[in-house]
Amino acid sequence: MRRGTAGLVGVVLALNATLVVGALFSERALTIAVVFALDAVAGIARLLYERLAAERASTAPPAMTPLRFLEPLYEMVADKRGSVRVAARFPSVSPRNLPYVVDQWVVCFAVFPVVVLAWTALEPFEGGLGPTLLPAVLLVAAKHDRIVQTWAAAGRYATASPRTVRPSRDIVYSTVVACVAVWSLSRTPPDPAQVTAATALFCLPKFAFECRECGVGPWPLTFDPAGGATLDPLSVPDGPPRATVQNDRGVVRAWAVHDGLSYAVLFATSLTGFLGTVAVLGSGSLRVTLWAVAIALLAAPPVAVLTVVAVVWLGHANEEYRVYDDALVAYDSLLDEPQWVVPVEDISSVSVGDDPLGWTILGLVHVLPFETYPVVVEREGGDDIRLSALADPAALASAVRASPRSR
Repeated sequence: MRRGTAGLVGVVLALNATLVVGALFSERALTIAVVFALDAVAGIARLLYERLAAERASTAPPAMTPLRFLEPLYEMVADKRGSVRVAARFPSVSPRNLPYVVDQWVVCFAVFPVVVLAWTALEPFEGGLGPTLLPAVLLVAAKHDRIVQTWAAAGRYATASPRTVRPSRDIVYSTVVACVAVWSLSRTPPDPAQVTAATALFCLPKFAFECRECGVGPWPLTFDPAGGATLDPLSVPDGPPRATVQNDRGVVRAWAVHDGLSYAVLFATSLTGFLGTVAVLGSGSLRVTLWAVAIALLAAPPVAVLTVVAVVWLGHANEEYRVYDDALVAYDSLLDEPQWVVPVEDISSVSVGDDPLGWTILGLVHVLPFETYPVVVEREGGDDIRLSALADPAALASAVRASPRSR
């Protein structure tokens, strides 16, 4: 066993021992339940981060709904190359993996009835929080940090795709175990022996899952996250470009706000109906139903807006288009990577469109008062490329037409 893995296993053992020993010495059931819940929330956040950190491209598309209303959002970053480091101690994240994080909203919908059950179980708890909470929370934080560090050091993220590094069932498992533990602890008599027995019982599936995350133990406690495909490097012409035109960040910002608000209305409506129905059928309580509706109305808009703004911004805000004598190159200055290369000789025509990027109501009132005209690059034997947020569309079209190898 490697040194890093051994240290991780030690943290896991210390966390579970802290819970059991705390319960044995008259720790309140509420404290144990809070630790289970915090561990699950932190674990889900880490699982999603690890999906972003996978370095290989997935060979399967992200999960889609029958209406495919998220497909335009996914396409903005699906072919992105490169990664960006958010913190020195954590692995870099790839924008192209964002769709495989966003698509987990389906999993959240699936496990929500269990979460509602655990939420309604919080009322029977008596007393406050005990002294076990502080060391347990510190161990929870240390555990999730060490998992990421250990996997990064072992090169697991370098050989994994966002779908294989952490399957969706891992999120379902950790959520169900935590919620059932909270529900059961709420109904455990406040007797140290019974609280200890309940804590030990639910630490067993929790510990097994943690062994799986550590990569320790026989099957099915271990799995191989390797998968996906490596992207071939792009060939970019040598020397400086003849012209460079960037995207207008003001246009991208307005674009992101518009799409964010649109998805916010869609998700708030869908989530309110779903949660309200689940609350009515599951509890029959008006109070629980109102809480569910309030949570949907308060949580859905900011989550939708922030997610969509992040996707649109990473997809378009840092792109610039470089015109060489023999190629048109899209380059992302944040990721420091070329995104695609089109030989100039393959371009049959380039034109500035007459349909501005803007949104109006009945063609009369501008929802977002800005305009930019797209550049349409028509290719021989390939799909047309539409560049919709350029700071100077005419300059790019003129530069491509002036290329020595342009038709």
